[in-house]
Amino acid sequence: MPVIVACRARSGICTAEFDDGAELRCSRPFAARHGIRKGAEIDDPFRDRLREAADEDLAAELARAKLRRRPRCRSELRWDLLRAGIPRPAVETALRALHQDGEIDEAAYARRHAAKRRKAGASAALIRGELAARGIASADIAAAASEADDLEVALDWSRRSRRDPDWKRRRLRRAGFRADVIEAVIAESESAASAAAADAIG
Repeated sequence: MPVIVACRARSGICTAEFDDGAELRCSRPFAARHGIRKGAEIDDPFRDRLREAADEDLAAELARAKLRRRPRCRSELRWDLLRAGIPRPAVETALRALHQDGEIDEAAYARRHAAKRRKAGASAALIRGELAARGIASADIAAAASEADDLEVALDWSRRSRRDPDWKRRRLRRAGFRADVIEAVIAESESAASAAAADAIG
């Protein structure tokens, strides 16, 4: 029967090494619940069942740790967990459970992403596209990014930029703003530039 010859814990992850060369990774709470410790004997069938359960538990624990820092969406968490070496089936099971339990709040994620991108001068259309690409529900996208905010967002960005009106026009087009919004921003920018020039002459 395989015997655990070493247990290493790092960043909340416990790695159990067996005398036959196999390893089992799990969260510390999972290890405590299932008696995974140095010297423990675990037969092969039970070890296989433990590994499957451990992968799902580890995916959920790592996801929760990331969610405690800030809201995240499922696609972002999926990428992080797969990069951590957790098998895809375990990742999908854990994310599905966390979403059903309300632990993954994609509405909050959408609001945070939209606020950050608006501050950087992105249009509602651009933000909606970014959120859709991340798999966010259409209702959450609509609530987070409204075109009604576009003029205010574009004006705020323009007032903070020292670039000339032509450069601003190109930048606003790339950011997905409507033509009427762009022209309103450029009109204000040109008016401000003219006033500044007049003050300099006077």
